[in-house]
Amino acid sequence: MVSSQELGSIDEGATNKAFQSLGDKLLECQKDGLSRVEFLAGDAKFFLRIAQDGTVRWAFLEDSTLGDRDTEKCMLQVVSNAHWPLPDGGEAEVQKSITFDSGDARPPVSWHSDKVAGVLQEEGNGALKCKGATRGVFKVTAYVQPGDPEKAEKGHKHKHGEPHGKVVAVGVAPPNKDGEAKADCIAEAVKDWKMPSPGGYAAKVTFVL
Repeated sequence: MVSSQELGSIDEGATNKAFQSLGDKLLECQKDGLSRVEFLAGDAKFFLRIAQDGTVRWAFLEDSTLGDRDTEKCMLQVVSNAHWPLPDGGEAEVQKSITFDSGDARPPVSWHSDKVAGVLQEEGNGALKCKGATRGVFKVTAYVQPGDPEKAEKGHKHKHGEPHGKVVAVGVAPPNKDGEAKADCIAEAVKDWKMPSPGGYAAKVTFVL
């Protein structure tokens, strides 16, 4: 005898109101992140599985360009601790995209993913090992600060001659709920990458693993 559970339905208007009620707490997460990365901003798309009692069974960011794993985890904790509208007919899935801006801060230079293609090829093994057998694509966003010219003079240079850039924060959007457990490992691995220096001001880059 085989049984299967179909997803129920949940009121979209009620879930939107629930997200609105969490707005201040989500902004507090970003505010804490701004203390580490002054221009922290981006889009976050939440994916929640809501149990029939209104609690969250699991949650992850199926898309994110925030670029700071601590901020992402803080936001996931906020939505996971909240009580949601009761689904009808079974557990329900909720998806919601929210944009967070950095206010008056000067945004970082935007890098195309091609900028770090060589770095990924040379130093990506650690991050790929973190990914393991998880199917799907992990979306990674990193902030890179300019390199130290004095260190460059001492031989700490990228292969093209410029000083290494310093990765100051990394965010990860996994392909599914199982990938959420791998995101911390990937973020820590990417922080150790020797990126090219963006020059006079920080850069932001998004790429996939």
